[in-house]
Amino acid sequence: MSILSPCPFTLCSSPSSKRPIKLRNLITGEQTIDNLHKNYKQNTKSHGCTEIRCLGAAINPKPVEHQVRSMSETLEQAKDFIDNFYASIKRLDSPAHKTRLAEIEEQLRTTDTYYLKETELIYGAKQAWRNSPRCIGRIQWSKLQVFDARFTTTTNEMFEALCNHIKYATNKGSLRSTITILPQRVKTTKNDWRIWNAQLIGYAGYRNPETGQVTGDPMNADFTEVCQRLGWKGKGGRFDVLPLVLQANGGPPQVFTLPDELVVRVKIRHPKYKWFEELGLEWYALPAVSSMMLDVGGLQFTAVPFNGWYMVTEIGTRNLGDTNRYNMLEPVAQKMGLNTTSNMSLWKDQALVELNIAVLDSFQSAGVTIVDHHTASDTFMTHLSNEQRLRGGCPADWVWLVPPTAGSTTQLFHQEMVNYHLLPNYEYMEPIWKNFDWKRNSALNANGDLTPRKLRFKEIARAVKFTSKLFGKALSRRIKATILYATETGKSERFANKLAQTFSCAFNVHLMSMNDYDLTCLEHEALLLIVTSTFGNGDPPENGELFAKHLAAVKLTGDTSPDIDSINSVSTNPFFQMLSEDHKDSVNSVEKEDYEPGGRPVARDHKQEQQTNIRPLSNVRFGVFALGSKAYPHFCAFGRYVDSTLGDLGAERILKCTCGDELSGQEKAFNEWSSEVFKIACDVFCLTDTMGPIEERPEVLWSPQDVKFVAVELVRAIEAPTQQPANQTSPGSGLIKTTTNLTDEPSAKRIGTINNNTMDTREVLTSKKTIVRNLMNITNKRIIPFTVKNRKNLHKFIPEENLQTLCIDLDSDLISNYEITTTVNTNGTSPQLQSNSLTNGVSTKHSSSINFEPGDHVGIYPINKPEMVDQLLDRMHSDMVNDKSSDRKSQQLDFDQVYTILVKRENMDLTPATAMSAGKDNWIAHDRLPITSIREALTRYLDITNPPNQEFLMILSRLASDSDEKKRLQQMGKNFTIYEAWKNKNVPTLLSVLVEFKSVKFEPALLTQIPQIKPRFYSVSGSSVSLTLGVVRFKTVSGELREGLCSNYLNTIPIEPKTYVYGYMRSAPGFHMPTDRSVPMLLISAGTGIAPFRSFWQQRYADMFGCSAKQKLMDRRQKSQSLDLDRSSSYGRIDMYFGCRNSNYVLYQDELDDMLETGVLSSVQLAFSRPLESDNVKQIKMYVQDRLLQDRENVYKLIMLQGAHVYVCGDVAMADGVYKTLTTICNNETIMMNLRNQNRYHEDIFGAKGQMP
Repeated sequence: MSILSPCPFTLCSSPSSKRPIKLRNLITGEQTIDNLHKNYKQNTKSHGCTEIRCLGAAINPKPVEHQVRSMSETLEQAKDFIDNFYASIKRLDSPAHKTRLAEIEEQLRTTDTYYLKETELIYGAKQAWRNSPRCIGRIQWSKLQVFDARFTTTTNEMFEALCNHIKYATNKGSLRSTITILPQRVKTTKNDWRIWNAQLIGYAGYRNPETGQVTGDPMNADFTEVCQRLGWKGKGGRFDVLPLVLQANGGPPQVFTLPDELVVRVKIRHPKYKWFEELGLEWYALPAVSSMMLDVGGLQFTAVPFNGWYMVTEIGTRNLGDTNRYNMLEPVAQKMGLNTTSNMSLWKDQALVELNIAVLDSFQSAGVTIVDHHTASDTFMTHLSNEQRLRGGCPADWVWLVPPTAGSTTQLFHQEMVNYHLLPNYEYMEPIWKNFDWKRNSALNANGDLTPRKLRFKEIARAVKFTSKLFGKALSRRIKATILYATETGKSERFANKLAQTFSCAFNVHLMSMNDYDLTCLEHEALLLIVTSTFGNGDPPENGELFAKHLAAVKLTGDTSPDIDSINSVSTNPFFQMLSEDHKDSVNSVEKEDYEPGGRPVARDHKQEQQTNIRPLSNVRFGVFALGSKAYPHFCAFGRYVDSTLGDLGAERILKCTCGDELSGQEKAFNEWSSEVFKIACDVFCLTDTMGPIEERPEVLWSPQDVKFVAVELVRAIEAPTQQPANQTSPGSGLIKTTTNLTDEPSAKRIGTINNNTMDTREVLTSKKTIVRNLMNITNKRIIPFTVKNRKNLHKFIPEENLQTLCIDLDSDLISNYEITTTVNTNGTSPQLQSNSLTNGVSTKHSSSINFEPGDHVGIYPINKPEMVDQLLDRMHSDMVNDKSSDRKSQQLDFDQVYTILVKRENMDLTPATAMSAGKDNWIAHDRLPITSIREALTRYLDITNPPNQEFLMILSRLASDSDEKKRLQQMGKNFTIYEAWKNKNVPTLLSVLVEFKSVKFEPALLTQIPQIKPRFYSVSGSSVSLTLGVVRFKTVSGELREGLCSNYLNTIPIEPKTYVYGYMRSAPGFHMPTDRSVPMLLISAGTGIAPFRSFWQQRYADMFGCSAKQKLMDRRQKSQSLDLDRSSSYGRIDMYFGCRNSNYVLYQDELDDMLETGVLSSVQLAFSRPLESDNVKQIKMYVQDRLLQDRENVYKLIMLQGAHVYVCGDVAMADGVYKTLTTICNNETIMMNLRNQNRYHEDIFGAKGQMP
């Protein structure tokens, strides 16, 4: 058989080394071309091979003399590595790439070395495994779990890191590919970090000095003598686990005995031969190589233990069968009764097969991961195919890869391979103990410094827990938990913060919004936790859109760094639709029967996993909590989509997706989920011993003493010159600043600048600039100050029906001249929308533009009623104590004084430099409140009208002095059923709760526990920023009046030039008009659902006639004479179906008539649910869906024959009824799904009215 030379070096030294190499499979005859070898750059002669001599068959090639590299050589290799890294994430030659190269060059220049970032280190460790030519299990390379232990400083810390590596990797027998990376080599080899053992776990070999015979493993006989020389005393048995010999920073070696409970052993039994147990054989579960060096980016890591899991022949054939190891073939053959006197009996082959059968069966029976050599061969062939497709080749050492048993029966034996060396890689090193200077260190043994240490793992865990010098803080830095949230109102962020506090006691928590997350890190995450809401019709919140598109693109391409802009379909389909396409019967990609009773997925089958391709996120473990409201369709659709997609991409779900309903027990659902996901995460990462019993962890209780109010004062200052005319000042132009040193005692600080003598504190706090900046800082939205330009009632108010509908026109000083962008083709074809038509030009220096399209939303931030705020302040205690010390005097608070609020919080993310002070509490600025007064906080920033949640009631119970009230508050705080009954009956506000529970001391510190006011979203209902809204008023079961906060605020706010309403624009791309104006539209709405359609017809009017939609329409008769109505033929028809109570409630009746007469609207069909006698005699009681059914032929024609886009806007019940009716009209559910697939069915749906204020 012709096999290419396994030598990795003659190939590269030959003149033709850059030529493609053909490789054949001798069974199938298939040929492949290897081009990857062209990347080989290593010096060949130093490895022992020459152009005329190959040492590729050597078990341990001559180790390279790994000396410290020169700065120029390090820089060259660093540049190659960083180039490859940024190319892998598709950021090659980006500003970030160039900046990173400059950083490395600067570090090398000043320190002679540099340090890899965590993502670079993870990428390098995985690539090194991928490039290792001797590993048959490389199909798992992307699943390598990397633990960064570069922060260690002593051998004690090394030992703790290695113990946790063993525990995590062993995983109770379900082994996980793991590497722990200790500090790199710096400046000299004399300061290396080394693990003297060849493997973390190995058996001792005791050599008899007289006979030379070895008891135990002969391979480790020399190292066993080294351990004995260092003071270790073994028991003299055949299977004694060797101690770890560790060396930190070039210091003296230290001996550590591994705890017995840490090493999983498997007794070898045979499924057929009972006598096999009499042989007394066993082997350990974890094969963790610890004597190789990681060479990555020009850096050398000399202590990097790593493991996969055993292939059966490694134990049965080599470790137990080889004559220079345990040499068990003859004893087995004799037990089998075989003729061992003649090779012709093939007794060795028979004994070898039974020995491997025994090992395989024993490991499987014990639940320990192992793979047979035939499966390993098959998966490596799959890996070869994958690598050929992805990289154009794969380095492979045929001599090493072909199994030592049944070689020619495996596919590998018949596959030609080429062996070459790529970087990063794992390199052989000369055992350090062979060249150790024993004379120089002879005094150490006498002083007892090398006395072996033996600790039980629980003792180690206690040391971890209480001793920051050992591994407690190091462990929390090593295992990273990334928590991402996406929120529109702030609730998901609040939940994510609570989750971070829970996880911070055991993990290194990284908390951020999806929008701030570096998406290239996704594949490198160890633990990913998602807390997200759903916006509108199954869409992501605004700060989750990019993350959502990235996930969709990864799923579509299989590439973890896809080019999102080039994938059109990523941004078209709603996420609830993408979910339904992939998982029509389940919200999770894992079927229900794959979950244990508590919601934890069953353990994965390694064998099955090895036979399949590794998916992009196979190394990520994750959990998702989805927030939503069942008042809306597509409940929690975005959270379920994220959960489903992560699962499809191979990420391992540690707990099934949990949905929290805003209308029923959302807080309870989150608390249960967060507790359970924390327990499971600790179990997955083997931290339960470290943390102690999870249920014993004390609950983190909020206390008023954990809050400080630091006074901030107004000071006079001189502003820099501006473009403002001389002698003019702008009230409220002061900028709020604070120079508070958060570690000092609180004292009066400065706030802002004053430009005249009359400005007071309230004037600064309520100024436009201050409010815009504060809202931007706490919401990360682009806040726009609006004024109410006009407000009118859209119908006569009838008190007994309690219905009031308003049209409110908003204006802003950011908007100067409104312009309509329209394009009319001169060739007579239908004009096309070439840009956002509703564009508002801006002439001020504050902003460049306010852009929106018909169908977009505006979010409005309401304010609380001053009289309610005054009543709350009357109940508030103005005195508070800032800490628990008895000698501290209480602080008297002025409700109109400006304060910055500080809260006490433990460090969540410790660096090595701050690890020693990790237990110290720090005062940090409260993240949900700006620098403001208590009065202004209650007025503008805090939600005091919605019912307090159960957690808040528990806090109030601790502030209640009356025992009965305390008991009631605790019952409602703990019992969800009692809480829901109370909430639904009273719909309580914060004030009504304080009135009901009079003994509660309303502390100022409670401001930190009150949620922020949420923006209320309205569809833009005009070519300017116009709103159409119903004013909400209702009575509770107990008869108390409740009013909708935002609708009543907008109904009563003065129409004055300097009275501002603050909000922001939010795009709704799923509800935009078709780009092709010739496409028909079917508009279906009820009540205020007509709002976005008003902007539709105003936009179409402007497109058709080139007039501003903000202008008043001329008299209809004059207009009909002056307008070219024939132009309407180039536009698609618009048919509208509108439902309301009766003819008194037809909103925008005059405009509808105008649009019908001008041809903008082709038809308007009305449905009255409570028709009047004066209405059309043909009109009977019907809803809008009934009107559709009545007109089914025209509707069918529009949708099925003319390709109309369907737009539905209204409440949940109406939208559901319309969907079912259209399904009936189209005769098929599949047709409706196809409409969604084609992006022709659009919904803008809001919840039922009157649920909450």
